[in-house]
Amino acid sequence: MTTPEYNEWWVRRINDNTPELSHENSQSIE
Repeated sequence: MTTPEYNEWWVRRINDNTPELSHENSQSIE
């Protein structure tokens, strides 16, 4: 169950908690 809304919510939550870690992970995935 992975919906765009859930993905955005998760990304925002991660960014809010650990912006640096999330930023690096996003680049690695892409």
